[in-house]
Amino acid sequence: MIDGLLEKAEENIRFFSDKNNKYEVEKNSFILEHYKNRNPLYFYETGGWKHLLSYDKSDLFILVLLIVGIIPTFSKEKKNAMEIIQITSAYGRKLYIPIKLIAHIFVAVWLELLFGIINYVVIHMQYGLSGTKMMLYSINEYRYTPLNISVIEFYLLEVLSKCIGFAIIAVILTMIARLIKNTYAAFIAMIGYTSVFLYFSGFNSGITFVENVLTLISPFSLLKLGELATSLKEIKFCGHFMTFHSFLYGVQATLIVILLCTMFVIEKRGK
Repeated sequence: MIDGLLEKAEENIRFFSDKNNKYEVEKNSFILEHYKNRNPLYFYETGGWKHLLSYDKSDLFILVLLIVGIIPTFSKEKKNAMEIIQITSAYGRKLYIPIKLIAHIFVAVWLELLFGIINYVVIHMQYGLSGTKMMLYSINEYRYTPLNISVIEFYLLEVLSKCIGFAIIAVILTMIARLIKNTYAAFIAMIGYTSVFLYFSGFNSGITFVENVLTLISPFSLLKLGELATSLKEIKFCGHFMTFHSFLYGVQATLIVILLCTMFVIEKRGK
């Protein structure tokens, strides 16, 4: 199957080079570079790795902990008049929001790292995780992945992607809690945001423009690298080829900068 894919890619490069189609040339050149000379190793049992790389039950638990922990951050302080005390202290107004953002990001990353370790240990005890240096494409479900890395390297990459995703989600939840200082209203808003954007991330296998856009704007898509990496998913940007997961990181970085700038402007006007 891979040999046929490579032969087709070589034909496409010759054909689209004559047509001056940069996107198709770049795409097929990428396929040749990343799928050539592969040597899958089928010696190890891969059931444990498949379970670990697709395991996402802890993600929901982390999300619940973040919502429960962030909701009272501003509402309780306002109710107890602690917000006024902190804001009127030296450097209080300047550091009030940044400190909370940093604290929430730290907690989000710490929770993902903690559960990442727990998941690895538990699944290793249950199924066994032999062959840590085995290439990812040796697992049948990942035979068409564009990533030429080992299974343990991919798991670390997956955990890192989730850390980034949860950090962004923590920032957005903090913004909601700051703007809506009523506990119950903030809870409803957070549940609404989570439900909508979690639904958007479900379009990661979509092929239409709208489905791709919805997936790209959802930070929950960063929690699904295990699904995105099973095969080559690309996107056309300014006439050039890009892998979908790399473009996703760029979009999320841009959106979080916009959100932070918006929050800064709102805070400045509220002074």
